[in-house]
Amino acid sequence: MNGRDERKILAAFLIGGILGAGFALLFAPQSGEKTRKDISKFAKKVKNEAKEKAEDIAESIEELVAKISDRVSDAASKGKGLEEDVRKNILRAIENSQKMIEKQKSRLIKLI
Repeated sequence: MNGRDERKILAAFLIGGILGAGFALLFAPQSGEKTRKDISKFAKKVKNEAKEKAEDIAESIEELVAKISDRVSDAASKGKGLEEDVRKNILRAIENSQKMIEKQKSRLIKLI
């Protein structure tokens, strides 16, 4: 799943929450103060759930990076016959991927 897909999921989740709160306002047979309190509680709940999802996604990304790094390291050690620059290119690509994933993780956490 790429960053764009994750943002779409997060946006859909938040929009759904906002729409739900709007419908609750329209059909609520209670006082305005009570409704505002309910909306506030609901907004906090949505925020907490979105934060948990973002943390879960970040954790999944970290696990994926660790698995990929392990597999590539294994492949690199098995491929001792590879030329040195090929091995360096592979390791550089891994490092760049890790940096990109960390950057996306930070952006996702900042969205929440």
